Amino acid sequence: LLKTRFGVHLQPFAPASQPELGSLRSVYRPETRTLHINADLSAQQRLFVLAREVGFLCLSLKNRPLTYAYVEADSFEQILNNYKASYFAGAILIRRAILIEKLTELFARDTWSNDAFGQLITDFGATPERFFYRLSNVLPRDFGIDQLFFYRINHSVGETDFHITKEMHLSRQAGPRGFIDGHYCRRWVALTILQELDGYQQRGLGQTLCRAQVSHHADADVTYFIVSVAHPFNPAAQPNPAQNNMSVSMCFVLNDALRARMRFLANPVPVPYRIVNEACEHCGIFDCQERVAAPTLLQQKRQTQVMKAAIAGLT
Repeated sequence: LLKTRFGVHLQPFAPASQPELGSLRSVYRPETRTLHINADLSAQQRLFVLAREVGFLCLSLKNRPLTYAYVEADSFEQILNNYKASYFAGAILIRRAILIEKLTELFARDTWSNDAFGQLITDFGATPERFFYRLSNVLPRDFGIDQLFFYRINHSVGETDFHITKEMHLSRQAGPRGFIDGHYCRRWVALTILQELDGYQQRGLGQTLCRAQVSHHADADVTYFIVSVAHPFNPAAQPNPAQNNMSVSMCFVLNDALRARMRFLANPVPVPYRIVNEACEHCGIFDCQERVAAPTLLQQKRQTQVMKAAIAGLT
C-alpha cells in the first residue's frame, strides 16, 4: 500500500554499520518519499512502523515527526498527529471486533490463566506494549473499564535498579511513579516478573513471561488487579538483547464493576495477592523482607510532624 498507493520507497538501514541511527526504528525523508527502516526490528515492530506510516498518509497528517521511536517534535500538533497515526496503526493491526470477542471469552473464565493471556497477545501478532495500548482504547469504550493505568519498566540483568520508562494514567489512582533516586517497592508484580525472568535466563530458559497479581496499595488504600508481561529487549546502541529485559503492565482498580466484568476475580482460587507500596523511602511496612532501602523520607516526614506539634505547643 505504501508503495502502490502513496509512492513511498522502503529502504532498510543497518545499525551495525550506522550506529548513530541505532536508537531509531524509522526515519522518513519527505523530499524523496523514502521510509528508512531499522533492519534489526522484529517482525511485529516492523509491521507497526509500516502501519503507522500508512496512518500518517491516510489521515493526511503533514505536520509530523520524521523519526521513530525517538520522536523529536517541534510543536504540539506534531505530538498529536503522532498519537493519531499510532492509534490508527493499533486499530488496523488489532481489530476491535475480534479483540472484544476474545476479551469477552477471557473475562468469562472461571480462573485466570497467564498462558491464555500470553497466547492472546501472540494471536494478534502484537508486542505486549502495543497490545496494552490497544486495551486502553477498547476497555473504556466497550467494557466500561476506565479506572486503569499502564507502565513500562526496564531492567538490566544482574543489576538491582529498575527504571520506569513510560507511564499512562487513565485515572488518578496511585501506582509506582517515576522519581529520582528512589527504590520502587519490590512487591509489585511488574518488578517480581523481571526478577523471575532473570532467573530463567540464567538457566538458559525463558523468553516471555506473563503474571497477574491483586495488589493492595497500603498508603493509598486502593486495590488493583494487575497483568504484567516481561520479555527481553534490545535497547538502542546495545548489541546484546539477552542482558536487558522489559515489563509492561496494565493495572485495573479492583471494584465491584471490575468483578462483575471479570468472572475469575470471584473465584475461590484467587489471583496471587500482595500488599504493596510506592517506594521503600516512603514505606511504613517495617517488617518487609523485600525492603532494599531505609524509610528515610517517611522518617523525615514524621520528624517534621513531631516538630510542628512541638512548635504548636509552645506558649
